[in-house]
Amino acid sequence: MNGQDENGTTGGARVRCVFGTDGKPCAGVRVNLGDQDVATGRRTGGRSACVPTDREGRFVFPAVAPGGHTVDVGAWEPAGQATADAFELAAGAVVEIELHLAK
Repeated sequence: MNGQDENGTTGGARVRCVFGTDGKPCAGVRVNLGDQDVATGRRTGGRSACVPTDREGRFVFPAVAPGGHTVDVGAWEPAGQATADAFELAAGAVVEIELHLAK
């Protein structure tokens, strides 16, 4: 998932995972960041990164290449699952995403 545009500028994604509507953090949840075509909603290519959240349910994906992406917690997680809407990341931009896990 690391990448740079022609100017060497990368962006990032800050993710926080919480349980349902109560907002309690989900620690140790594996979050996946993948490339995705925003217009079609389809995954584009095999690049992805999967990392665990900290005790506050947070994780930062640094150095994310510009383009379309999505963030999700899959069905393999006992804590639950969630998927964010696909987003377009501009060069140097940082997006913040909160995922509400539901079993």
